[in-house]
Amino acid sequence: MPDEDYSAYLKRQSYDDLIAISCSLNKDGHPDLYAMVVAEIAERDKRGETKENKRRCNSAMIALGLLFAVIGVVELCTGSAYTKNGHQVTVAEKPQDFWFLVCSSFAFAAFGLYRGLKNKKIRPPD
Repeated sequence: MPDEDYSAYLKRQSYDDLIAISCSLNKDGHPDLYAMVVAEIAERDKRGETKENKRRCNSAMIALGLLFAVIGVVELCTGSAYTKNGHQVTVAEKPQDFWFLVCSSFAFAAFGLYRGLKNKKIRPPD
């Protein structure tokens, strides 16, 4: 396949697909193709194409963090939690299991909020 066909193919790929291609491509066996992939990634970075993907990912992580926080609060208020198999665990019957589930919910909430807010800047969008 000529270089023109590769460049047209690379322009049709998403940013994430280009990253996957660059990671899986044998750069010693195909140095020209690898250079084309890296150049296309650099061009898209300059255009700011990755900003929208980062914003979507940050928003999703914040939403997941808030969801797990709500789950943790509901578990605390009701005094019961559910396992992934659908079994109910109450604080009176199995306190260790209950507190493990509550702490897990808040840990996932903290992680989601941390990852979502870590790269957010307080400024107007570009």
